[in-house]
Formats: sequence, C-alpha cells, structure tokens
Amino acid sequence: MIARVLLAALAGLLVAVSHPPVGWAFTAWFGLIPLLLALDGASRKASVGLGYITGLAIMLAGGTFATSFGEGVWLRLIPWIGFAVFEGLFLIPVALLIHRILERRSGWRLLVGVPAVWTLGEALRAWGPFGYPFTTLAGAL
Repeated sequence: MIARVLLAALAGLLVAVSHPPVGWAFTAWFGLIPLLLALDGASRKASVGLGYITGLAIMLAGGTFATSFGEGVWLRLIPWIGFAVFEGLFLIPVALLIHRILERRSGWRLLVGVPAVWTLGEALRAWGPFGYPFTTLAGAL
C-alpha cells in the first residue's frame, strides 16, 4: 500500500511541476502513469484515497499563490493548505472512474476511457465558482 501512496504522490508531483514556476511541461506527458500504476489492482476504497493524494499533491504544489494572502506565516499557510485540501477532493471521482475502467481490462476502454475521464474531470474542476483551471494537464502544454 505504501508503494501505491508514493506512486499517487509522484503523479501529483509530476503534474504539478509541469506548470509554472517550475515549468517542466514535458512531465505532463507521463505524469499520470504513476497514478494508473497505483490504481491498477487497488480496491475501490483505496482508489478514493489514491485519487485524493494525487489531487492534494497537485494542489499543494500548484496553489502556492494562496501564500500571498495575509501577514505572517500562519495567515499564509492556512489559505494555501485549505485550498489544497478542498481542491484535492475533485480528483476522487476521476480516480474512481479510472479504477472502474482499469478493472475491465479492455484495450479500447483504456485507450479512450482514461483520457476521456481525465479530460472531463479537468473540465469540471476548472468550471464553476470553485473552479481552478491552472493545474490542468492541458494548461501545462
């Protein structure tokens, strides 16, 4: 289980560093591979946690703008961590759907389904009053 958690965190880190200020856009091309490896063979309950860990890692690294609010360390850390904790939740349904696709072991479902689910998840995450479109794979490229 520890290996799965580390893979999920690595996926989040790879997606996060594809954006500014690091800007290694090439990591967006393979950033989801660790998440797919972590979800493959995991239970449904574990996929919820793995999706959240990936989302949390993406948002902790990509939400550093929130540290510009307030005076002092605590007033800067609270919005940043709160933002990451909340926005990380948006990757749970994506991970559950990808887990479901991986269970089926069908080539065309993997080829079409995983990118479609991720794209839909990013579109929904970027939309609405709580949307944050700046840490998407599309935004990195």
